[in-house]
Amino acid sequence: MRILPITPVRGKIFDRHGKIIATNQLAYKLTLTPEKTKDIPANIAGT
Repeated sequence: MRILPITPVRGKIFDRHGKIIATNQLAYKLTLTPEKTKDIPANIAGT
């Protein structure tokens, strides 16, 4: 397993009155490819 941090570069979106209508929010996503992972439960447990 490898950790691959990816930080998107985005900005806030404002309406024509200067009110924020979209902003950034930190989120995490975990993806495992079964064909590339020998022991999924052990990988999830961190062992």
